[in-house]
Amino acid sequence: MRAGATNFFLVNVSDVRPVPLSTECAMRLVWNAAPFLGKSDRENMDVFLVGWSGRQFGPALAGEIAAIYARYFDIPYQRR
Repeated sequence: MRAGATNFFLVNVSDVRPVPLSTECAMRLVWNAAPFLGKSDRENMDVFLVGWSGRQFGPALAGEIAAIYARYFDIPYQRR
């Protein structure tokens, strides 16, 4: 969206079942990108992981589980 590509979005659904987290994130971006646009990639990832973890495992564990996912998805260019 930041690059101006607003007309087409393709998702390879060959492995949708094992990756519901990534699929939900992609679909939320496509449905409404506005909440993502003013934030860095890292901020978007942190907010999404806490929300997703809370919906899947409950709010009491959301922060702890989101931290585990953040370590799993640790990509060098996003490091603080």
